[in-house]
Amino acid sequence: MSKVIRKFLPPPARRGRKPLDRREVINAILYIKKTGCQWRALPHDFPNWKSVYAVSWRWQKKGVWQQIHDCLHTEVRCRELSRKAIRHAVGWADR
Repeated sequence: MSKVIRKFLPPPARRGRKPLDRREVINAILYIKKTGCQWRALPHDFPNWKSVYAVSWRWQKKGVWQQIHDCLHTEVRCRELSRKAIRHAVGWADR
């Protein structure tokens, strides 16, 4: 799991059931978003769909997804600007 994403995830609960593998949860959520499949149709390679849905909902409510989005957006934007600056410095600005 990316260090960028990991730093925004809330710590696992100390009580209750054994925590899910966060990497698998994120992979399952990304699979849902990419394919557009229904939660109940989540392949059995991933954790239980109800658990993945519950985690996704909790993170959404806490604003975790927005924080991850904002951080990744800023990172991509900074890379883009630095590439443009390098091209300009080298004289490739018009390409």
